Amino acid sequence: MLNSNDQNQRPPTIMKISAIFMTNFLLNCTCHPMSNYHPMGTFNPMNTCNSMNTCNSMSAFNPMSTYNSMSTCNSMSTFNPLRCADRIFFVFPLSCFLFFLFFYPFILPGAPHAKEFELVEQTVLTMGSWRTDDIPQMRYILDMFEKSHPGIRVVFDPTPASEYDAVLEAQLKAGTAPDIFYLRSFNISHQLFEKGYLAPLDDLPGIKENFNHNMLIPWMSKENVIYGVPFIATAHGIYYNKSIFRKLNLSLPNTWEELLKQASVIKKAGYIPFANAAGDEWTINEIVLFNILPNFIGGHPGRMAYLKGERCFNDPHMVSAFKALEDLSIFLPPNHTLLKYSDSLHLFIQGRAAMWMGGSWDIPFIEFEAPFFEWDIFVPPAPEGHSRHMTFHLDAGVGLNSDSHQKEAAMEFLSWLAMPESGLMLANQLPGFFPMHKQTENVNIKAATANTGVGISLNKVEKDTQNQKEKTQNRKRKMEALKKTDNSLIHNNTIVNLHANSFNRFRIKYPTDIRFAWEKLRDGIPDGYQLINEAAVNVLNGKWSPERGADYVQDGLSIWFEPAKKCTK
Repeated sequence: MLNSNDQNQRPPTIMKISAIFMTNFLLNCTCHPMSNYHPMGTFNPMNTCNSMNTCNSMSAFNPMSTYNSMSTCNSMSTFNPLRCADRIFFVFPLSCFLFFLFFYPFILPGAPHAKEFELVEQTVLTMGSWRTDDIPQMRYILDMFEKSHPGIRVVFDPTPASEYDAVLEAQLKAGTAPDIFYLRSFNISHQLFEKGYLAPLDDLPGIKENFNHNMLIPWMSKENVIYGVPFIATAHGIYYNKSIFRKLNLSLPNTWEELLKQASVIKKAGYIPFANAAGDEWTINEIVLFNILPNFIGGHPGRMAYLKGERCFNDPHMVSAFKALEDLSIFLPPNHTLLKYSDSLHLFIQGRAAMWMGGSWDIPFIEFEAPFFEWDIFVPPAPEGHSRHMTFHLDAGVGLNSDSHQKEAAMEFLSWLAMPESGLMLANQLPGFFPMHKQTENVNIKAATANTGVGISLNKVEKDTQNQKEKTQNRKRKMEALKKTDNSLIHNNTIVNLHANSFNRFRIKYPTDIRFAWEKLRDGIPDGYQLINEAAVNVLNGKWSPERGADYVQDGLSIWFEPAKKCTK
C-alpha cells in the first residue's frame, strides 16, 4: 500500500501499462454477447474479434485457428472501421490516443490529479459514545475530519446511554474497547483513569492552549494529569409554550414565587403547568432539582461551601430547595409517577402542558416534532432576594484507550477535536450541545439570527393539522435546515440555531455552575447522587418532608465524606 503523505510515490509502470492494455482490449475486442459461444458447437476462447461473424456455427474447436482473414474478416474489401481487422489497425491506435488524452493527468508521475488515484493506506479508529441519537450528525463531523486527514477513518459506534458505562468497562477489561470514547465528567472517568484504562493527554497539541483550566478539571486526575478532551456541555432551563402564556396574559416570572403563582393560573385554565414526571426517577434529580438548586444555595460559591465543609447538607439552603420540589408537586401531570421521560416531554410538545423543565439536549427532538405552537426557554427564577444562576454542565469528554494500537492516529484526531473550529461545528450540527473551548465562550449571537433563516423558520407559529403527510414534510424541512451550516459562520464564531442561542445568551448573562452532585460527592459509598435522588423523589411524591430529605443526604454523606463529618451530631 502507498503512503498518502509520500508524494513521490506513484503506481508502478506495469500497472499503467496494464490499465492501457485492458482499456484497449475492452474497446476493441468486445464482441456481441453471443460471439464467443456457438450454440451448436464448442467454445473458442481465442476467437473473440468479430462482432458480426466470429464463429462458424458448424465448426468445431480449433486452438490454432485464432484468426481467419477469409472467414471472419475480408481483408480485400473496402475499408470499414466496424469490421474486425480494420478495428485492430484503426481503433486500437485511436483508443490509445484518447486514453492518454483524457487520463494522462491522473497516471503520469507528478501530474496534478495523480494523488486522487493513489492507493491510500487508512488507519481505522473506533469511537464509542452513549449518544445513539447523534449518528447522522457525528458522521458529518467525522467526515469533515477525514476530509483533511485522508489516512484516518473514524467509525462512530454508540451504545444506549443506560448501558454505556457497564458495556464500556466490560470492553476495557476484555481488551475490546474502542480506540477513543466518550467520558463522563468527574468520578466515573476518574475511576477509569485510576484503573489504567486511559492514556494521559498532557502533551496533546492544543489542549492547554484552547481550554481554560476549569473546563479541564472534570477530566483531570488528582495529580492534575489530563486524560480527556472536553467535548460537549449542556445547559438547563425551562421550556415554555409562548402561545399559552400569551393567551393567559402571562409574562416571564422574575422570582420563584411569581413562577408558582403563574403555575396556579395555568392549572385553573385547564392546562398542565409542568410536564415533568417521576416515572424515570433520575429526571427529578437531573432536570428538576439540579435545574433550580443553584438559585437556592447561591450557585458555584454555595456548592463549594458544602464541599469544603463550611455548610452542612441539611442547612436551611438545602431544606429550601427540597421545599421548592414539594411546592412543584401539585403542578405536575396527574399520575406523573407512571409517566416516563418521553411521555412527559410529549405532553409539552402536544400543547397540553405549558412548561417543561429540561435541558438544551431536548432542542433537536422538540424541533423535529415540530409543535404547532411558538416556544422558547427561560432560566428558572431565584427566590425573592436571591440572585439567579444557571446550570451549565460539563457533560462529556473524549479519552484515548491506553491499549489502543492506533495511538498516533487517535492523538491526531483528538488534537483536531481540541481546535475551536471543531467545537463550533459540533454546536451547529448538534444544537443544544455546546463547545468548551475558551475561544467559543462568547459566540456571535446576532450573526446567527440575522444571517440565517434556520432559527427564524423554526420559530414560526404553525397551524395545528391532522394531515400526517404535511407534518412529516414539515419535520423533514426543519431537519434539513438544521443540517445546513454556513462555514463562514463557524469562522465568525457563530452558533446558528436560535433556541441554542437562547441557552447560550443566558449562559453569558447569568453565573453558571455544574450539576450539584458531580464533583466529589460520587467518590464514595453511599453515592451522593443516589442519596439526593432518593430524597428528591420521596419529597416530590409527598412521602418525606423537605427536612427529612436534607437530613437523609447529610447522614449518608457523613459516612465517608470528610467535610460532611464536621456536621455529624
